[in-house]
Amino acid sequence: MMQLIHLYNQIFAYLYKYTDDIFKLFLRLYAADGFFRSGLTKLGSWDSELPFLSSDAQYLFENEYQVPLIPWELAAYLGTATELILPVFLILGLATRLMAVKLFVFNVVAVVSYLSGFTTLFPTFKNHTPKHIRLSDKQIRLQIIPIL
Repeated sequence: MMQLIHLYNQIFAYLYKYTDDIFKLFLRLYAADGFFRSGLTKLGSWDSELPFLSSDAQYLFENEYQVPLIPWELAAYLGTATELILPVFLILGLATRLMAVKLFVFNVVAVVSYLSGFTTLFPTFKNHTPKHIRLSDKQIRLQIIPIL
């Protein structure tokens, strides 16, 4: 029985030694892919009203994403730059923990901005939903706070 346990430990020590880095690389590539593709959808051309931002991205940042404290134009450029630059650091393995924390904060800001604008854009949402799923602005914010 001890030989079987020893063999088991040797096999998993070997697998851990050679697959741990590959697994971490796969996770970094997977996370970077999602952010980078999202950033690419926001890219436009020089012909658009704001250079480098697509008209769809301009509409979303102007009308749907309610980013607090900064103008929507700056939020659009910062969001697009974040989604295009930080994944490159993840892929290359440079300051991965710092970049992952920055992307996490970026996601939190995106969720808070989108949910705060949701009830502003759709005020009838509160009145036309079934009672068991109606949420007030305060309830939405209280549900987001534990995430932070």
